[in-house]
Amino acid sequence: MTSNAQTDIELAVEYAKQGTNPLYITQLESGWVFLGLNQVLRGCCFLVADPHVSTIEDLSPHARAQYIDDMIVVGKAIQAVTGASKINYLFLGNKDPILHVHIIPRFDDEPDQYKAHGPWKYDEYVKFDIERDQPLIDALRTAIENRETVETVSSVPIN
Repeated sequence: MTSNAQTDIELAVEYAKQGTNPLYITQLESGWVFLGLNQVLRGCCFLVADPHVSTIEDLSPHARAQYIDDMIVVGKAIQAVTGASKINYLFLGNKDPILHVHIIPRFDDEPDQYKAHGPWKYDEYVKFDIERDQPLIDALRTAIENRETVETVSSVPIN
């Protein structure tokens, strides 16, 4: 990446490589993991593909399987750290056309009017705060890096 990066995602990765992105959690085989700037639900993260491609269809079958496996690892870590009852995986790419997935914890105690919808239905977002969120980043990093072996899609032969 050069300093002429155009998208927020490119900048996030560039700053992570420089060690200056406070949202950076860790790097996995398929990409970079970041805590979301907006913590509408505590533990919202995203996984950015590396190398950058536009869509998941642009990845080779092996790279695609690895990306999905890494996405699940992050989801399991979020669930373990936050106590979420489930995880939503959301691929958009509308604003930044670089493959990334939003990994969103969902909780049993969410208000009923929000449970059936995506997090964008919430009226207010909690912005990232380094003092409040650094322990969460550290816990997520530890959970991701110490993950146990799980059944993954890359263990299934791809024809």
